[in-house]
Amino acid sequence: MWIAKLINSLAGFISLNTSLSCGFLFVEKNTKDNIKKITCFSFILYVLYYISSVFLYYNNIIILIMLVLSIPVLKKILQSTYLQTAAGILISSVLNLSVLCLLSLIYSISRYIGIEAVNHLFLNIICILIYILINYFIYRKDEESLESLFIDPDNNRISQYGLTIVILLICILIWLYFVLTDFNLYLIKSQVIIVTFTYIFIAFFMYYIKRIYIYQMKQIEIFTDKQYQKEMTNFMEMIRSQRHDFNFHIQAISGMLRNEKYNECREYVDTMVKSTQSVNEVLPIYHPAVSAFLSNFREILLRKGIELKIQIYYDLKNTSCTVYEINKILGNLIQNAVDEVEDSKNRPWIEVMFFKRGGNRL
Repeated sequence: MWIAKLINSLAGFISLNTSLSCGFLFVEKNTKDNIKKITCFSFILYVLYYISSVFLYYNNIIILIMLVLSIPVLKKILQSTYLQTAAGILISSVLNLSVLCLLSLIYSISRYIGIEAVNHLFLNIICILIYILINYFIYRKDEESLESLFIDPDNNRISQYGLTIVILLICILIWLYFVLTDFNLYLIKSQVIIVTFTYIFIAFFMYYIKRIYIYQMKQIEIFTDKQYQKEMTNFMEMIRSQRHDFNFHIQAISGMLRNEKYNECREYVDTMVKSTQSVNEVLPIYHPAVSAFLSNFREILLRKGIELKIQIYYDLKNTSCTVYEINKILGNLIQNAVDEVEDSKNRPWIEVMFFKRGGNRL
């Protein structure tokens, strides 16, 4: 008896933990780094659920209500947005209820064909095996997170793609709940049709999300390409201008040296060095688009009266991030620094240093 209760509790905890991990792996990049936090949260939530289920009957509703109420807590733990957290919980709930549908169908079929050995203990063991397989595949296969679907580039708006996905997930969840509520009232053929239809619909939903993600990635790629082309054009124009002026500078320096105007020549060279320094500082960076981005950012800040100093000790050649991600990170960091110094009474300046500290830490 106690073994059956233990396996039942183990199945409940594993299903909750795996479904939450799977849900947040879809909507957030850093979920694998937060697995311990999700596991601890799942354990606490399951203990609360187990205690409440002793006094209340509607177990599926209890866990769903508890998950909804825990959205602010999960948001803080995982440092995600409300939309991401809601989507992660909805995906985990859909996964949980879809597995319950499958187990209910297995139980009904076993009763229909007269296999009495399939009891709740057997179903709990199958449940554990299913979630172990899900765990194995989601951690072995390095799938891309759909985080970008839930974060709008304009921080003042909710992502339309993310909102659409959340609404569809709610519809699927409502459907699964009503299917499970009256599942035993249907004939065995109807049960097979309903479960098959449910899984086909979920498969189409996953395909739809994937297509949206691919479309959005293409749109981001087109946008970034245009942005990079603009920045590269400005950067190359600056370099061409320097090369074009170089002959005139050489002639001017040569004339001052012939006339033995050494002090004037020194001042002239210092002025030249200062004017070319802004370009030369960013040239060692491996990615031209990053160099162009920094050069353009420096010009923008100069108009605001802010000096941007750049020190390069690592050229970013073997970086795991894409050029788009590097520029996004740099842009956010520099903008945060600008927000801090732009109201300074003294001459404001920002210094950016590129260096590597073991492994992939920059």
